Amino acid sequence: MPLYLLSAVSLMTAPVMAAPSGWQLYTDVGGSYQINYPPEWQAMSRGNALVIASPGSVEERGVFGITPRAEGTTIEDSVKKEFGDPDHSADLKKVASRIAGRMATKVWGSKKGDPSIRIVEYYVQDGHQQFYILFQAPHAAMAQYSPVFNTMIGSMQFLK
Repeated sequence: MPLYLLSAVSLMTAPVMAAPSGWQLYTDVGGSYQINYPPEWQAMSRGNALVIASPGSVEERGVFGITPRAEGTTIEDSVKKEFGDPDHSADLKKVASRIAGRMATKVWGSKKGDPSIRIVEYYVQDGHQQFYILFQAPHAAMAQYSPVFNTMIGSMQFLK
């Protein structure tokens, strides 16, 4: 099993991990969650959506994103919609997961419209609120970014 999949499987049962020394802490403007990220990465928020990007050009960068979904939307509906899209990548896979103790579904494969980019998505249910979490990086760099992404998601805490 590739390292990025093996590491993600361990997140299903892992407790919240302490972030490495020097990492930044982001707290959602709505007070829903907190997450740590590397100090050289740039966090950008727009409304209640968050994007954290690594340094480097667009072609080589790793990107983490999280956004709440409309209340009442279920994980099952979101995943069904993802796989029901006729343009979805043929290599998409899914598995039940957990993030910060919450039920989730993990989806991974190539990015729709750009097979050079690897995506890992989580659809997470926190009470009545669903969150969509995305990691993406070039396929060739995913082994480099996976430990960072796994540490970020391992540090995540839901606050409500």
